[in-house]
Amino acid sequence: MEIVLIRDSGAELPWLRAILSRIPLKPFQEAFNSSNYILGYGTKAVENVKRFGEDSNLMAAVLAEAAKEKSSLDDLDVSTEATSLIVAGSGTTANTLTYLLWNVLRRPALQRTLEDEVRSLSDDFTDADLEQLLS
Repeated sequence: MEIVLIRDSGAELPWLRAILSRIPLKPFQEAFNSSNYILGYGTKAVENVKRFGEDSNLMAAVLAEAAKEKSSLDDLDVSTEATSLIVAGSGTTANTLTYLLWNVLRRPALQRTLEDEVRSLSDDFTDADLEQLLS
């Protein structure tokens, strides 16, 4: 029985989740505490924005709102929002890249063109160099 199946069935069978989450085996603990694990990534993202400066991005806006004197946002709210953005963004990105690769791989001529274009870059290319390929 796969842990993922057990974890995902927690909504339909809460009694099963309650029992299995108490089994002191690492795979069960990781499966049933994944929310805490993912929230840790959100907390780290917030810490990084605080440490490395507040550029004009979405997390900076959330942090600015939380810093206001009468804000209803606390640290947990901000970390939860960061976690939501990470989870939503990773699924969307994975699906988009999968579809992109599938489309490129089914068109050998397009694949060769893209490979030639990337091959033309120097070894120390920058983001600006990549943007020039689009034009």
